[in-house]
Amino acid sequence: MSTYRRQTVALILAATAWGGAAGEKESPFDRALVSGRTLVTVEIAADETPVGDGGATVAKGRRFGVVAAEDGRVRICVSDGEALRREWIERDRVRVVSDDEVDVAGEALRMAVALNPEADADVCRRRLDALVDRLAEAAGTEGSARERVRRIGRRLFGAEGYTYRKGVKRLDQVLARKQGDCVPLSLIYLAAARRLRMPIHLVTWPSHVLVRYEHGPDRFNIETTERGEIRNVDDPIQHRRGRVAGGIHCMALPNPRALGIVYHVWGAILSQRGRHREACERFARAVEINPRDAEAHALWGAALHKLARYDAACARHADVVAIDPQHGEANIRWAFALNRLRRYGEAAAKAARATELAPAFADGWYAWAYALTRLGRHAEACEKFAKATEHHRRFAEAYAGWGGSLTRLGQFAEADRKYAKAALFDPQSGRTYGGWGYTLAQMGKHAEACEKYAKAVRLNPKDARVLNNWGWALARLGRHDEAVEKCRQSVKLDATRAASHHSLGVALAGQGKLDAACAAFADAVKVDPRHALSYADWGATLARLGRRAEALEKLDRALALDPDLKGYVPYCTSLGVPQ
Repeated sequence: MSTYRRQTVALILAATAWGGAAGEKESPFDRALVSGRTLVTVEIAADETPVGDGGATVAKGRRFGVVAAEDGRVRICVSDGEALRREWIERDRVRVVSDDEVDVAGEALRMAVALNPEADADVCRRRLDALVDRLAEAAGTEGSARERVRRIGRRLFGAEGYTYRKGVKRLDQVLARKQGDCVPLSLIYLAAARRLRMPIHLVTWPSHVLVRYEHGPDRFNIETTERGEIRNVDDPIQHRRGRVAGGIHCMALPNPRALGIVYHVWGAILSQRGRHREACERFARAVEINPRDAEAHALWGAALHKLARYDAACARHADVVAIDPQHGEANIRWAFALNRLRRYGEAAAKAARATELAPAFADGWYAWAYALTRLGRHAEACEKFAKATEHHRRFAEAYAGWGGSLTRLGQFAEADRKYAKAALFDPQSGRTYGGWGYTLAQMGKHAEACEKYAKAVRLNPKDARVLNNWGWALARLGRHDEAVEKCRQSVKLDATRAASHHSLGVALAGQGKLDAACAAFADAVKVDPRHALSYADWGATLARLGRRAEALEKLDRALALDPDLKGYVPYCTSLGVPQ
């Protein structure tokens, strides 16, 4: 009897004793959980079973991976597709799911048909069954386990003509094309093992799945990406790839838990198709069934990020890191989500950790640099942008961000060169052209700046910031009519930006429409009462209207907010304001 079948029998026996003495603190079920070497799955046996104290219920037949057990209760993970709750449920309302009950490959076919309405479920099933018959015949009943497994591999990858191909995940596609990645090829081994009653189970590693034969002391891995090559479980290369030696990533999954991988893959395919909300539902089921599937948590977090559910994404990334502290990509994704939430200090810390774990991942350096720019630490940000481009030579966003930080540091010529590289590697980035235009304007090259702003707006017509900056540059060139047009567009797109109202005021003043300019400056300070530049230009415009007392009041307010404006205010001397 295999290790997992022995464990299943023990758990079923334990389940029958759940109604035992009330004072019994630890059952065989508890010991299996505490040992960390058994992965128990339960099914809701009662109708509309309550979970937790919030009044929520789960339907009969739904399955969950157990994460803990105590007096008369088991703990499971329950999700609504976004949040994940760990709740207790009474033991007498669930039953243990045995290994033999679950046909993982059959469930994968059901998933494939759901994803491909043109697929015929009966045809796919017959095709899989026929293949499994041939593999079982090739394996035979004689010889050692290793020899029988080698025969399966020789048949599958030899006479049957199957090959490994990254990215082909649907089992119906694999059966039709005879090509697939590690998951569906491993599922074919599971189907053959189920027919032969061989103790073969899935093993999950970071971004990889394989299968393992495990019967007492006889244990070995089967690499479907290497034509069924057999590897020793204790192989140092295998341990390094599994990362957590002796831990969760090195454990074979019983079939009830392996079913979570099917939902995991289902979610990944939906996410690739842009169906992120549906993907989240599948990832949630994957985690309910196999709570320690770090990759399912990670992909769920990425899908939530696409839906702009950044807080929920952070929670999923936190779970990944709790399961696998060495997961560099999870820290990167966590940093990006924190940046979206404007929690830049935390984002910088997560990104820094990511670069320790995965120093060759350019995204980690970029996330760190971005957080530093928002914290105003531009010199440090430049160092991180440099590292990002070192690991990804054509990383357009990193070059653009680097150009932005160099601009803030006053290194305009170097910033100009970085933006040129960014535009070379991604000529369709409106943000790059917008930032490049700003840098050129700071260099006094307003005509060139306008060319970049024009490209930025063609690529992103609703960028209020760029339209504002374009209007400002046009005003500096004396093209006030065009400037007013751009600034009005900017205000229409985003009336909450004080800078847009200010630029509109400057452009109107250039047209000689001084009263309208004053109204625009008034709108600017209404949006941002601390916008010193608007007070300064408002005062200057009032002075042109001969309203000296009001002008002095506005200029005083400008200088109180920003004393550095003394050199900017054009009418300070004539109005008697000390410089």
